[in-house]
Amino acid sequence: MNEQPDYKICVVCGLKFSKRAKWLRDWHAVRYCSERCRRQKITSIDLEIEDAMLDLAQIRWQRSQGSLCPSEVAMKISDGDWRPMMERVRQAARRLAHADKIEILQANHPVEPTRFRGPIRLRWKA
Repeated sequence: MNEQPDYKICVVCGLKFSKRAKWLRDWHAVRYCSERCRRQKITSIDLEIEDAMLDLAQIRWQRSQGSLCPSEVAMKISDGDWRPMMERVRQAARRLAHADKIEILQANHPVEPTRFRGPIRLRWKA
């Protein structure tokens, strides 16, 4: 018998979520951790954030400059106030870290994408 995992990663926010009683019957089809994520979905802005993040991380890696701050990504894609974009940038970082394209760092050490709290840095994963 194929046993399904007790948790999944939300396709929008990149956080882990556990099985709930109401999802037991169709756990295989569940993709979102919450109603908010289901409504938000991945938009063209989210894809633009991911592309900008990968571009900046790869440039830093090629120049041996190390990591970048997520705020640099928000500043690159916004036209003005970049702060409202920060949560979407952090969500994109989680998604890309789960896809093994970047690493999320705290105190210059890789951290698990669903467990970080506070300031982070991003590094290209070669």
